[in-house]
Amino acid sequence: MPKFDPTVTISRGGESLRLGFSVTDDGYLLKRGVTGLGIAPVEHEFSSIPSGHGALLRHTRLTERELFFPVFVYGDTYEQVDKRRDALFSLLDPVKGPVRVSVQSRTRNIDVRWVDAVYAEGLDGDYGTDFRG
Repeated sequence: MPKFDPTVTISRGGESLRLGFSVTDDGYLLKRGVTGLGIAPVEHEFSSIPSGHGALLRHTRLTERELFFPVFVYGDTYEQVDKRRDALFSLLDPVKGPVRVSVQSRTRNIDVRWVDAVYAEGLDGDYGTDFRG
């Protein structure tokens, strides 16, 4: 199996938590299926050349993207899992503003890449009849 080990740190102010491909000390496991860590979609603006073929590139920018992190919250007890889930909810609360998402991979490079992001969806929670903690 290829080695792929990004560690994602989500932080705002003095709060932070770390997600990795093994259960971190924080109790969060980043599962396979992560998306959005590459280059964001690109938007180019061109102007046609009136007296010739083709166009001139006027402007290029990276557009918005969606980051998707499937996370498993681990704990020795239901209370510990609930506490960690609540910490994740509190950190990602969109009313408090953006969070900084930092990504580092020891297998590809040692530079830390980051983006400021806001929570969009996914932490609704399902506590229905199939809930197993």
